[in-house]
Amino acid sequence: MIVRNSLRQMRRTPLRTAVFFFLILAATAMLAVGINLWNINRESIRELEQGFTTIGTVEQRRETSSYEAVWDAQEKDYTYRAQQDYGRWVSTEELDFEGADYIIKPERRVFFGAYMEDSVLYNVQPDYDTDYYLESTNQQITVEAVPYETGVAAPIKVKVARLLEGNENLFLGDLWVCDHYNPDPPVLEAGKRYIMCIYSSPDRHGTDNDADLAGEYQISHITCDQYTPEGEKVEGSFEELSVDEVTEGFYETERGQQWLNILDENYIAVNTIPVQPVSSLDLLLGFYTDNASVQKGREITEEEFASGEDVCLVSDLFARMNGLEVGDEIRLPLIYAAYTSPAQSYLPSGGGGAPPGRLINAQGELYDAFDEDTYKIVGIYTQKICQDGARDALGFNEVIVPERSVEGDWSDHIVSAAPMSASNTTFQIPNGSIRSYMEKFRTLGLDQLEIRFYDDGYTDLEEGIENRRITSGVLLAGGSLMTVLVLALFGHLYISRQERRTAIERSLGLTKKGCAVSLLSGMLLLTAAGVLAGGCAGALLTEAAAGQTEAGSFHDIMFSSGALETEEEAGAESQEMTKKSQPAAGGAAAAAAVFVLASAITGGFMRRNLKREPLALLENYDE
Repeated sequence: MIVRNSLRQMRRTPLRTAVFFFLILAATAMLAVGINLWNINRESIRELEQGFTTIGTVEQRRETSSYEAVWDAQEKDYTYRAQQDYGRWVSTEELDFEGADYIIKPERRVFFGAYMEDSVLYNVQPDYDTDYYLESTNQQITVEAVPYETGVAAPIKVKVARLLEGNENLFLGDLWVCDHYNPDPPVLEAGKRYIMCIYSSPDRHGTDNDADLAGEYQISHITCDQYTPEGEKVEGSFEELSVDEVTEGFYETERGQQWLNILDENYIAVNTIPVQPVSSLDLLLGFYTDNASVQKGREITEEEFASGEDVCLVSDLFARMNGLEVGDEIRLPLIYAAYTSPAQSYLPSGGGGAPPGRLINAQGELYDAFDEDTYKIVGIYTQKICQDGARDALGFNEVIVPERSVEGDWSDHIVSAAPMSASNTTFQIPNGSIRSYMEKFRTLGLDQLEIRFYDDGYTDLEEGIENRRITSGVLLAGGSLMTVLVLALFGHLYISRQERRTAIERSLGLTKKGCAVSLLSGMLLLTAAGVLAGGCAGALLTEAAAGQTEAGSFHDIMFSSGALETEEEAGAESQEMTKKSQPAAGGAAAAAAVFVLASAITGGFMRRNLKREPLALLENYDE
C-alpha cells in the first residue's frame, strides 16, 4: 500500500519522472560504455605486450670520399677511382645512453664459418659432379707456368706446365698473363718455372692479336685477411703472394708451404657453411618478418638461448641434402669469424659462396678450429624469398645457434670486420617507446647512423588504444559526474521537498520506517528501471564505440614507426587483433554502481527529513 502510494505520487509529475528516468538511463549507459572500453583497452594492452616485439637496426653510412690511384697496364698510366669511407667506426657502446631502456642492447653481430668436410653442401642429385661444379664456377686457377721469353709480366706469354688447382677447360696450354694493376710488374725469365694464381680477364693488350688466345689472365696478389674486431689489419710474417720461382725443394720452404696452404684454403673455403649465433630469433630480420620460419620441429626457446644449450636450426635444403631430421646431431668445427652478414657471402639464392676473407692468418697459416661442439637439431626452417642482398635473407646453408653456446675464443680468427649495419646490428626496446628513444638518440649527435624500427604495426595499434583510453576516461568521468548531479537534483525534488508529506504521514501514525519506504520506494524503483535500461543500452553501444576508436588504426602492415625513420613493404602478412570483451558485465557493473550511489544519496536526504519532528516540518512548510 505504501509503495503504491509512492508510485502514485510520482505519476502526479509525469514530466519530471520521465526526465529523471532518461537521465539515469543515459548516465548509466555512459558509465557502462566507459567501463567496457576500459576493460577492452586493458585486454588489448596485454595482448600487444605478449604478441609484439619492437626491434631496431643500426646502419653507419659512408661519409668521406677519396680518390685512389690505380695503375692500368693497358693505358700505361694511373687511373683514379672514387671511393667512400666510413671514417671513424661508431661503437655499440656509444648507443648505450641513459633512457634507452634496452631489452637487448645493440651488438655488432658476428657469424662463424664451420668446416663441413663430410657434408653435402651443393648437390641434391645422386649423379651430380660436385667437384666439376666447384671448378667450373671458379674462374681462378693456380698454375706453374714457364715464360717463352724473358720479359715484364705486362703481359707475357707463358706455357702452363702444371695445373695445381682450377678447371682445366679454362685454358688451352698457352696463356698471356699480366700483372695488370702493378706499376712495377715482375720480370719473368724464359725457361724458368713460376707459381702464380691467375684469373680470367676480358682485357687484351700487347698480345700481337694471337688468334688462339682470346684474352689475358691477370695475376692475383694474395694477402692475409686477419683483422681485429675494430677493423685493423693484423700484421705478421706473411708477405703478399703473387709470383714465385719454383726451384727444387721450393715447397719445403716457408714460402712454398704458404702456397700449399693457399691450395688447401680454396678447398676448405668451398666446404664451409655459415653459423649464426644469436640471442633471439627476432633479432634476425628473416625470422622477424616471417620470411624464414620453422617448418619442422620447433624454434629455439628463450631458456635455451639464455643457458647456451647446444641446439640449432638448419635449413630445409641442408637437411634434405644430408638426410637430417629433427633430433639428429651435427658437429660444427668453427674455423673463422666475420663481422659482416652471411647472406652477403653465402648467397641465399643457393649459389653457394665463399668466406668474406682469405682463410690464411698473418703468419701464413690456415685457421684451425677455435670451437668444435655437437649440436642437436631442434628445428628445420625454410625461406619464402631468397633474394641476394635482401635485409631479411639468410645465407645459403646457414645454421643458427644460441649465442652463448659458442665458448671458444675467436679473436685470432677474424677474416672480415665491418662497422654497424642493418644486417649485423640489431637491438630490442619496449613496445611503444620508439618516439622516446629517437628523441634521446638525436641528442647524441651521431648523424652518421641511421636507425630503422620494425614493430609489426604496434605504433599504429597503440594509437587506437590510446584513443580508446581517452574516450573511456571521458565517458567514465562524464558518467560519474552526471550521475551524481542527477541523483542530487532529483533526490532534492523527490525527498527533501517532501517535508509536508512526511509530516502528514507521521502525524497520521506512520512509523519512521514506513515513511522511509514511502519516500524511497518510488524513486528507487524508477532508478532500478533506469539503470537496467542504461546497462543494456551501454552494452549495445560498446561495440560501436570501440569500432569508432579503432577506425583507421587496426590495419594490415608489416612494420611502422609513425613519422620516424620508417619503411613499408607491400605484401606483408596481416596482423589481426582479436579482443574479447564482455559488454554485459560492464553494463551490469555500471547499473549496480549507479543504483548503490542512488541508494546512498537518497538515503541521506531521507534521514535528514526523518530527523526532524512533524510539527517542525509543518512550521517550516507554512513559512
